[in-house]
Amino acid sequence: MVAQWRLVLTTAWMVVCLTAAHEVRALFSIETLWLLLAVAVLCVVLLYPNTFLWPQFFKNFKPFKRVRLPVALLAVACLTVTYAQARAWRRLHEVVQPSWVGKTLSVQGRIDSIPTRTPFGMRFLFKPSPSQQDAEVQTAVNEGTLPSQISTAWYEDDLPVTGAGALRVGQVWSLPLGLKPPHATQNPGVFDQERYWFANDVRGLATVRVNKDTRLDDYPNMLGMETTFWSALQNTRGWALHQLDVRLAGQDEAVTAVLKALTFGDQSGVSNAQWMLFQQTGVTHLVSISGVHITMLAMLVAWLTQTLWRRSLKLCAWMPSLYAAQWLGLVVALTYALLAGWALPAQRTVVMLAIWLWLSRLGVASSGVRVLCFALWGVLCFDPFAVLSISFWLSFGAVAWLILALNDHEQVGDLNPLQVEKQAEKKEAHKWLSVMGVQLAIGLALLPVTLYFFHQASLLGVAVNFIAIPLVSGVVTPLLLLACALGFGLGWTWPLVWAHALLSKGLMALSWLVEVIPNGLWTHTLKWWQVVVLAVLSIALVLAMRRQRWVWLSCCAAGVAVVLATPRLDTAIADGQVRVHVLDIGQGSAVLLQTAHHNWLYDAGPKYGEDSDAGVRVIVPYLREMGVEHLDGMVLSHNDADHTGGAGSVSRAVRVDRVLTSISPERITEMGVNISTVQLCLVGQAWTVDGVKFSILSPDQATVQNAELADNPKSCVLRVDVGSGALKSLLLTGDIDALQEAKLVVSPAGGVRDWHADVLLMPHHGSGGSSSAPFIEASSPRWAIAQSGYLNPFHHPHPLVWARYQAAGAVVSNTVDSGALRFCLGCVSSEADHWRESGRWYGWD
Repeated sequence: MVAQWRLVLTTAWMVVCLTAAHEVRALFSIETLWLLLAVAVLCVVLLYPNTFLWPQFFKNFKPFKRVRLPVALLAVACLTVTYAQARAWRRLHEVVQPSWVGKTLSVQGRIDSIPTRTPFGMRFLFKPSPSQQDAEVQTAVNEGTLPSQISTAWYEDDLPVTGAGALRVGQVWSLPLGLKPPHATQNPGVFDQERYWFANDVRGLATVRVNKDTRLDDYPNMLGMETTFWSALQNTRGWALHQLDVRLAGQDEAVTAVLKALTFGDQSGVSNAQWMLFQQTGVTHLVSISGVHITMLAMLVAWLTQTLWRRSLKLCAWMPSLYAAQWLGLVVALTYALLAGWALPAQRTVVMLAIWLWLSRLGVASSGVRVLCFALWGVLCFDPFAVLSISFWLSFGAVAWLILALNDHEQVGDLNPLQVEKQAEKKEAHKWLSVMGVQLAIGLALLPVTLYFFHQASLLGVAVNFIAIPLVSGVVTPLLLLACALGFGLGWTWPLVWAHALLSKGLMALSWLVEVIPNGLWTHTLKWWQVVVLAVLSIALVLAMRRQRWVWLSCCAAGVAVVLATPRLDTAIADGQVRVHVLDIGQGSAVLLQTAHHNWLYDAGPKYGEDSDAGVRVIVPYLREMGVEHLDGMVLSHNDADHTGGAGSVSRAVRVDRVLTSISPERITEMGVNISTVQLCLVGQAWTVDGVKFSILSPDQATVQNAELADNPKSCVLRVDVGSGALKSLLLTGDIDALQEAKLVVSPAGGVRDWHADVLLMPHHGSGGSSSAPFIEASSPRWAIAQSGYLNPFHHPHPLVWARYQAAGAVVSNTVDSGALRFCLGCVSSEADHWRESGRWYGWD
């Protein structure tokens, strides 16, 4: 068998090559892929000359033995890249045609996932059928360009009269769909929704469109039912989730959502507030169907099977009790993983259990490292896009770390009886150290990857997980599953109510812990090299602790502290300079202004739903990516949800000294903005920090106090000026209209007539009622930027406004196309960083 270290090296190299293959800026050409495949075949031939070439010629050719490992790594690289790019080409070939956007097409297909409840209706995966009635759609099917999976939303008012419960996996429908490509906001350091869709093979988004103009033949029509093993399994899961809702009606819905996540892997009902609670206490990884849950269930079933199997001589004669217990445990683990949604951690666990069982039945010596490597190969061969998922790195990375850190490299079979006895005594004497080492290892395993992906980690995580991991995995989850079994099997409701109460007490304990230690969330940003160094140091730290090498333990702990304390290597901002970040926020506004020692946020983006806003999803992660933990001020231009929707979340996540706004303090409090200093923005206000001048150009006192006036004209208009550089001025305009623009042009108190602005944020996202010709002529911007949402219903920016800026000589940008846009005032260069270009990967083609 291949040496273990070679297997580890080859597996790690495959993961690196696969990750790199997905990060290229464009797909390789067909000729390049054929060349890589040819090189891979040549490498395989050279690795096994006795099989593919003349044995008598190569048997004494020694150079092959010296280069076997490099040749093998080259072969793995070529095969991996070729396979990944070929699969990606097929996936990218499926696109929503541009001509379909804005149209309603009749598409026949099958519901392929459990419909989940959203604030607006239901959402599910829709898999189009090979045969379509619409000729245009059928042509796309024949050409292979129709997306094989479409994430479809069905609004509440348009659902079938029988209700949302009528939607089931396997149903075949003819639906009038409004299709669009999977487009999402793009900002560095923020969750990439587009990459998530691509990794999960979602190549189209759709909405079921039913209105007064819909023809009778185009109405949603159920055509039949396809019953398969997968659909039956998922419908069983959907029925179980529905039963939990029915039997726990009247109970706390927030607790019920966590109960469904722990038992059946349904996290759709867990709120952002609950996720924040789990993040602060470091137990986020437990609120899912993790490998620990599945392994625990498999071990429990195996133990019960073996105990009962031994009582029957006939059964033992037919199959040994150990074999029966192992096989039944694997079957239960597979079934439960499928019922729980077949997420990546569940896949990893089942594959590892299957490989371990297979190797043990073959009588082949196995180890945790070897089993993990084989599981990795299996998962990545089936799905090469798994490396694009954060759960892949959290799941496999944490398990690999634990195996490497806790694996005893000294095999019992290599020791004599006396050494075995001494080793047993030593293990028994230091059992508590091993337990502490395992708990410490789990905490340290999660810390680097958590900081890298989420820029935050719980300071309470290691201590809380010391109790939470065995409690949740060994007590809470088994009780919840038992309650579900009794409730569904015997029709009893009281076990579910008791389980609900038990879980409620646990959540109350976590809330109490957060109240006692409110600042338990540590925000920090790590680079990839820091994650690697921390992984090595933390493994050495755990090994030193288990072997009682206290000097080494101290050195490793000091090394971890040094890596975590390493300052950011970002380019410093000099006095008289401003680093401007125009965020891709959707239909809304949010701009971060950074001077040498101060940070200001202009507007806080839109509110996406009752439990989601731009602050949580975009601004706070971006601030942490930039290393911003304190805002000197936040300008909320006016009382409009697309400009203030994320203000409350931002104020809770980072310290904000003051708010400058045209909104009343009472309304600020209603929005959940927890800031004591609220100041009214009025024309004439100005301040200078770090050599940069900030000025308020609008509104005036009369405009703010006019109760009959709409909110848009009251927008705070902020101007930023520096003394020198390629770009010297920036104008942020909120949602002012043409009338307020005219006031700015003619106002004697700091108007903009003949006051050139190098960069201008288009008023009201470029609407047709703003960006008047006199305003554009007066400000004469070199750049004009529109912050708008993809396919927004207001059609911002207006084509005439866009043309008006271009006619004035301005370079026009839209965050829909550029992603986050970053540039510098006062710097020598006037170049801007467009994130969709600088962070480009082939999925954006």
